[in-house]
Amino acid sequence: MGVWWQRNGKAGNPPVQTINGITTSTTITSTPGAGGTCPADAKPLWLSGFESGKLSQNNGGFYIVSGASSGVLDTVSSPVHTGSYSMRIHPTVNGSHYAQVQAPASPVLGPTFVLHFAFCFDVLPTLDAVMLEIRSGCGPCGTYPQMFLFYRPSTGKWAVSMGSSLTGLYQKYQEANVGPVAGQWDTFDIRWNAGASPPTPRAIEWSIDDSSQTTLSFLDGSATWAGGGPAFGQDDIYTNAQYTAYYDDVMVSSTSADYPLGDIKITALKPNGMGTNSPATPNAFFKNDDGTDVNATSWQRVDELPITGTTDFIKQISKSTGGEYVELAFADTTETCVRGASLVSSLRAVSGAPTAAVNSVTNGFNYTIWSGALSTTQSYAQGVLSQNSLNPGTGPWTQAIINGVTARFGMSGNASGSKVDALDSIILELAYRSVVASPATITIAGSAGGSTVNTSYSDAGAAAPTLSTWTTTK
Repeated sequence: MGVWWQRNGKAGNPPVQTINGITTSTTITSTPGAGGTCPADAKPLWLSGFESGKLSQNNGGFYIVSGASSGVLDTVSSPVHTGSYSMRIHPTVNGSHYAQVQAPASPVLGPTFVLHFAFCFDVLPTLDAVMLEIRSGCGPCGTYPQMFLFYRPSTGKWAVSMGSSLTGLYQKYQEANVGPVAGQWDTFDIRWNAGASPPTPRAIEWSIDDSSQTTLSFLDGSATWAGGGPAFGQDDIYTNAQYTAYYDDVMVSSTSADYPLGDIKITALKPNGMGTNSPATPNAFFKNDDGTDVNATSWQRVDELPITGTTDFIKQISKSTGGEYVELAFADTTETCVRGASLVSSLRAVSGAPTAAVNSVTNGFNYTIWSGALSTTQSYAQGVLSQNSLNPGTGPWTQAIINGVTARFGMSGNASGSKVDALDSIILELAYRSVVASPATITIAGSAGGSTVNTSYSDAGAAAPTLSTWTTTK
């Protein structure tokens, strides 16, 4: 009776019953499960949930966004894995369409690549289709170590391959034990070392939806790593396959111990207040778009999504030392397992060719996300936060630290009446993992006459539980 009562969500204890003159009673006790744990800090070098609604190129965004006029490479609001946007890639027949993360637009990556992303097909391709390439050099690209993730419709399975034009691209592969389902998101974790080989074979370690797959490993000694990064879509190897693919929640690390990064989710935290400006009253140097003074609500002029709007903004109109800035605060997060964060901003020159910078202040550490000259064409600056000037992505990462992050805009070296720069929009992209507590332990004690029965099990809701203990006394 007690197990049935608990599984069906009844409150309290079952009623006392008398059967054949014997009174029975049952007591149900629920002990909350322990809280989940968060892995050691990750050290992301690049991350994006595409929450800005814009694919940024250079200035810390993608190194290359390549697509012919007949293909599609953009952001969409549906479907998404997490947040409000994902990246969509639709290659044309035998076409090269990809978005690549690679230095110098990003921090230097490799030779170890640790990668996480979420992926979804709208309709399954009917021909072999490459979804991801990590290339580790170019000129010609094929002579350097490369790895690929692709779909094999002949078996309905995912597969990975690696090699070079010296040892054969795409011929040596390892299939997964699962394949995609149209319209369903899968998550991938990959670790690949593109460094020297032999004597150590290169290996692709990978998992799909947190399930480990068979490692692919072999010697590829003729090819040597020379810098590079992951390209999403079809790059060096492309086929006649046509598909529409969606990517979300991307994180890239070069720290081997970060593997697997796990089910990363990335969401946007928008500005929700002003921080401490420098000088405290900055109106000789900064104005709102309409010429009014910067005030406690100026953050509302730079909180639009997508970040492509230019109707309202904050602008720098002059400089003294070159260190002047306005500071912005962001909405808090309730997530407790933080894996890193990134600032994404849209900037431009209102007039002339002013310089500008965007900095993050994390746990008191002031870090340059981007600095340079602007033109009247809107530019998108992106970069991971760090608490170390030489190592992007360095933590520690906690909820309290993220909730204290601010961003600084300005620091122009030449702002003047004829050289005015503008911050149109800015967001903080937060990467996190969900922490799942263990289920409650249910203990049921039943008594009838002089006998007792006690049992315990992990709460399985309405499902049939697996008993952990069972004791009886007479």
